[in-house]
Amino acid sequence: IELFLKDYAKKYKGDVCEKRNIGDEYKKLKKDLCTYMLLEKYPDSYNTESFAYKILHKISSLANYHIYTFNYTDLPELSFVLNLNTVDSRCVTYIHGNCKNNNIILGFDECDTIHPDCQIMIKSRDINVNPSIINGIESARNIIFFGLNICNMDYVYFEKLFNEIQESFTDKTLLF
Repeated sequence: IELFLKDYAKKYKGDVCEKRNIGDEYKKLKKDLCTYMLLEKYPDSYNTESFAYKILHKISSLANYHIYTFNYTDLPELSFVLNLNTVDSRCVTYIHGNCKNNNIILGFDECDTIHPDCQIMIKSRDINVNPSIINGIESARNIIFFGLNICNMDYVYFEKLFNEIQESFTDKTLLF
């Protein structure tokens, strides 16, 4: 969806004949995506051998953890559905927001070749962006990345994270 939005924004010329309100349409897209994801039912069975299941099982059984996720999925609800120890919602940071709170961040990186009407789609300009997403990570001994795609869309987050780790966190273990 994000690549499509960026492509659309680059091609959009603000044609007055279209009589469109890009901002309203973009907000509706985000709301509709949240509605769809909230209505989507979890399957009756799960692959308990998958790495994602195993890592969530391990994390949910720890006494001290914090999950930073780019996923919109409600992890406490998912852990309950999976019959795992319930993930504490206070221990989850939704970097791109979540559907339950209808505050998802959807869009693309800075781009100077788009029409001003489309700048609402730039992630860094989203009202829900939290510039201090990695606060608290300095106390982590282990940082585990799984099930993600490090691409241009989220470059700004990973650049900040890796720079801080490189500069001051010499006792960290990164696992991919």
